[in-house]
Amino acid sequence: MNAVCLILETGNHIAQNGNGHTRRQTATRFCAAVTGAFTGEAPYQPSEFPNSAEILNWLNEFPDFAGQNKSPSKLTSKNLKSAVQDSVCRRFSYGL
Repeated sequence: MNAVCLILETGNHIAQNGNGHTRRQTATRFCAAVTGAFTGEAPYQPSEFPNSAEILNWLNEFPDFAGQNKSPSKLTSKNLKSAVQDSVCRRFSYGL
């Protein structure tokens, strides 16, 4: 599984569970862990990420989206996920 897609799906799972406060706390911890991998602060690093700045920007915005109400405004987070998948996952799917 592509690491970018794994991050997106984990983020999607976080954004769909619990109340807004719990989602935001979990999203913040998740972003700190992934950011640590990109900045060299974690003991693990991504094996292949073509555009770290794009992922770091998404991680910076994610906690705010995760804490939002998921009723009719759900399209906002869905559109964000779709846009990131289109721009990252499809470019690096390697024909899978």
